[in-house]
Amino acid sequence: MGALSGRSYAYRADINVFDAISYISGEWRDHPRLFVAEFDLQDYFGSVGHRYLFSQMQVLNLRMTPRERLIIEAFLQAANTGHPSGFPQGTSISLFLSGIALSPLDRSLERLNVGFARFSDDILLWGADYAAVRAGVDMLFEWSNDSGVGISKSKSRGLQILSPRGVIGRSEIRDVDSVEFLSHRISLRSVGLARRPEREIRRRVSELIYANLLRQPLSGTQDLARLADGLDRDYLTLLSQLRRLFYGGLSESQVHRFSRSGYVPLTHLTGFVARHPVVTDDENWQALDKWLRRQIWFALRRRAFLLRKAGYVGPCTPWDIPVHELSSQVVYSKRTSARLNMSVPSATRMARVVRRATELHGTRVTERPRGIY
Repeated sequence: MGALSGRSYAYRADINVFDAISYISGEWRDHPRLFVAEFDLQDYFGSVGHRYLFSQMQVLNLRMTPRERLIIEAFLQAANTGHPSGFPQGTSISLFLSGIALSPLDRSLERLNVGFARFSDDILLWGADYAAVRAGVDMLFEWSNDSGVGISKSKSRGLQILSPRGVIGRSEIRDVDSVEFLSHRISLRSVGLARRPEREIRRRVSELIYANLLRQPLSGTQDLARLADGLDRDYLTLLSQLRRLFYGGLSESQVHRFSRSGYVPLTHLTGFVARHPVVTDDENWQALDKWLRRQIWFALRRRAFLLRKAGYVGPCTPWDIPVHELSSQVVYSKRTSARLNMSVPSATRMARVVRRATELHGTRVTERPRGIY
């Protein structure tokens, strides 16, 4: 839609969240410090005024047939529960109206000497000039007053100084070395994972480790047939689930091959790592890999203690191997002589695949495929 700003990234077919992160990172890269302002709107869809919406349709001079206007009026009237404000989410009309309501703010910010990016109700402003960024914040509050949409006090961090850690020192304005926007942590030189997705992936991994390795030994219900021939098949199940979580549809051998070859064929990438294709801070992935190996190693030691105490006799792979060998273990089945890759999945390795795929084919390879309708 022509009324939408180029810096509005939500509900668009031409640009997406990864374009937003890439744009911000590129704009910040050459600055020694910046003033940044983070704001989140309060109940945006549920509070924007209907009168304000129709006034903005006139200001924007939208080409709209009488039938289209009638449909919009009927939609808002059906959503009106005694208050002439708000509308439900989940329809194409909702997306259209949300863009209309915020277009005045976007246009005001575009005329100002500040950078900004907006994804629905998440707004990020920045600039080297404090006065300009402050003026942008004033515009946001003026728009909030006109539209009836409040600003979330709990989610908005306000105006801050962004600089490399330890450079600014004491200041009358809070200084930070990164900001979180759209599940990413963005600094002047890199893009990493935000705290929330990192907590979620660690929680999910912990659940899988407990369910596969510790639940049955702790409850005394372990099926010892799963340990036949000295091979822990519950551990193989855990690896399969972790690969699905981190790699999506790729196998361990494919991830190894693509990460070494430098070429990744055009394919749809899924899994946790693929949902963050613009992360440039490899320390995030390396720390996650190290944590994952340690968690599995501790669980295996606990599992071995419990099952041997319950009467299991004999060695069992991979209970007693050192933690560093978990990342590259290969065994052969005594029953079928098949080669079993028992390497713990690596987020760092998958990140190399995702990065190369997006360099070759763009971030579209990591998006969820669009439906026909």
